[in-house]
Order: sequence, then structure tokens, then C-alpha cells
Amino acid sequence: MVEIPKILNRDMVMKELTFDSKGRWAVPALNRMSVVDPHIPTHKVIIKDDTFRESTNMPGASPSSAQKLELAKKLEAVGITEIVAGHAGLKEQCDFMRMVKDSGSKLMVHAYVDFGDWKNGIEKAVAANADAIWMPGALNPSPIFAAKLGSKYGYWSADFDLSAVLNTMDSAIKLAKDHGKLITVGRAPMIPGIFDKALDAYVKAGADRICIFDDRGNYTPQTMGHVVKMHRDAVGPDVKLEVHCHNDFGLALANSLEAVRSGADIVDCVLNGYSHRSGNCALEQIVAALEVLYDLRTGVDLKQIMSLCQLAADVFGVPIPQQAPHVGASAFAYGGVHISALLQEGWFVWETMQAETIGQHRHVVWTPTALERHGMAGPVALKIKRMGLKFDETQLEQVFAKMRIAMAAKKFATDEELEAVVHAVLD
Repeated sequence: MVEIPKILNRDMVMKELTFDSKGRWAVPALNRMSVVDPHIPTHKVIIKDDTFRESTNMPGASPSSAQKLELAKKLEAVGITEIVAGHAGLKEQCDFMRMVKDSGSKLMVHAYVDFGDWKNGIEKAVAANADAIWMPGALNPSPIFAAKLGSKYGYWSADFDLSAVLNTMDSAIKLAKDHGKLITVGRAPMIPGIFDKALDAYVKAGADRICIFDDRGNYTPQTMGHVVKMHRDAVGPDVKLEVHCHNDFGLALANSLEAVRSGADIVDCVLNGYSHRSGNCALEQIVAALEVLYDLRTGVDLKQIMSLCQLAADVFGVPIPQQAPHVGASAFAYGGVHISALLQEGWFVWETMQAETIGQHRHVVWTPTALERHGMAGPVALKIKRMGLKFDETQLEQVFAKMRIAMAAKKFATDEELEAVVHAVLD
């Protein structure tokens, strides 16, 4: 049972919000209504981490294999079951794949294999003890991307040859299956005459999964939903669908969620959104959204999300943005007008989930605007009352005066600094 402060009308609160059974979060009751969302997902969703591969495209990130192994162990500890460990064509990353498996990890390790050098890549992935082959680049628009295979493998090329691409992919899938490896392939551009033929060929060759890319981050959620449904209709219920969304328009999370609503089984994501350009769908965001907003269990321990993301920041040397959802320094920070409500009302007035749910903590930052509001009924006065102290208006003004001095240089003060000022005045 969630405790509703006496200042609030419990019946009104419960009409608008739906609380988690453990009191960890509160979401709009509207989220659970079929009239609002007739396709609320209920199927199992696999969260697949692609941080180790995507981060190699991020300027300035160059962690050691030992650092990456520490992060891989942490990912497994929080409940992640699958990772893309790197490129099969790069020795250092193959060494890391082998290191993960030699450590006794139960993670399913995927090796990225460049379609342009598929045979060599699959053999190197097998030698590195990878569990699965991830080869999503078969039908790429770029003639250059096909590398050793030649320009006819790029579907924007003047000499494009679809049969050559599909015959080669057939051989690649069969080689992976001969080695007993799960294989994910893609892509299938939404172009008449190519889309259905490609997916039919992938399925007939034995592909386990099909990866759907928004690799330029320019799909709308509506487009993503349509594309996933088209893929499901084409491949049937037995082949799993995976999505890989980039964040160039800030839509990676929305597109990943829409993909899940439309039937996708696996979401590729990266810690803290790390990648090139504007990054990818952030693991911590998709997990929290599925768990909290859609009531889907991901198997991930939410309480460890903050420490996981901080470890990733340490490993890659790239700080978490201050206002990043859930894990940024400001995610549960308050100042000014909201402080009064936080001191008197429930956490759910301004928050969807309690900070501790995700390994964070709420903190108040006192700004000059907080000193100007409402005198004896304002946030500073409420704070002093919650400290169990008695005071009058003269003393409150003395607190304000000292706080203005404390804030003069940095324009804010911490909760601890305010408490020190209060004690200095009242004691």
C-alpha cells in the first residue's frame, strides 16, 4: 500500500495513477487502457547490449580488454544475457570475445561479421568462441560497404545484382549453421521487388533472427511500427525480429518501444547511448521504459542501473550527461518552485519512479528563487520545520541573508549547506 500524504485526496490520486505493487513507481492509469493503446505488448523482450561494438565508433573511447571484461561481468550481474562483443575482423576484439567465454561467463556472445568478408569473419568468430554471428549488412545501399565483394552488392549501385547478394548470404548463413552458431542477418530494404525476396531467402537459408535497422536515425515511430509489422508478416512467427535504432533525431527510444509494440523480440541498445554521431537507444532508458511504462519484465535488476552506467562512463572515459534520463546528475534533482511540493506531498507528484528504484537518490539544490517564495510558507521555512526546529520571521530572514552569501559565487547551495546555515542561525 502506497502512503498518500494527508495533504492529498487519496481517492483523486488513485483515479489518476497506477502504482507498482512494491511502491516503486506510479504511471498514468491511461497507460494501461486498451482504448489508449490497443497493442500493449505482453511478449518476452530480449535486451541485447551492443556497447562494446558501437563504442568503437565513438571518438576518444579506447578501453582495455580488462576494463571491458569488468563491464561485461557487470552487465551479466544485472541480468543482461546477450552482448555484441565486437568485430570478428579485429584481432583485439576477437581476443576480448575469447576472454569473456574463458572467464566462465554465461553471456551469449555475438560477433559482428562484415558481409564484405563474411567467410573469413565467420571463421574468426568461431575461433574466438563466439556463440552467435551478427551479420546485418547484406543489403546495404553503399557499393563501397560491400568491400571485397564488389560494387554489384550495393543496391544503390548501377550494376546491383540481387541474386548475387542473396546467393552469398545463403552461403554465409549455412556456414554459420554448420558451425552450430545462432545467426542474425539483415537488412531488407522496403523496396518492392527486393524486400520479400530478401526475407524469403534469409528464412529459407536458416536465419534465426532478422535485424531491422534505423541506422541513420530518421524513422518516425509510425514508420518503425509499420516496418516491424511488414517483417513479421513476411517471416512468420518463428523467426525472431531485432531492432537497432540510432538517435539522430532523439527518437531511438521511441522507435525501439514502437518496435516492441509492433512485435519485435529483441532490442539492441548501448549503455549511456554510446556510439558515433548522436548515439543509439540507451540501455538504461529502454529497460526503464519497458519495466515502468509498459509493465514488461526484462530480467534486468533496476537497482543496479546507476552503478552499471557509471561503470561504463569510467571504462570509456565519457561522462554521463547531466540531464540524461534516470542516470544523469539532474535526473532526481530539484530547485526553486518544486521544493515546497516535494517537502509536503508524495514523491509521485513530480516523479514517475522513486530514485532508489534505479540506484539513484533524490537531492535538492537551493537556488535564489527558493529564497523569494512565500516567506513562512515557502520552501526554506518548510525545510526548517522538517528539521524539527522552531523559528520566527526574523530568524528566517537571517537564514535568507546567509544563504544569499553562500550562493553568491556558484548561484546555488546544497541541502547540506542550507542545513549548516540553519543551525548557525538557530543554535
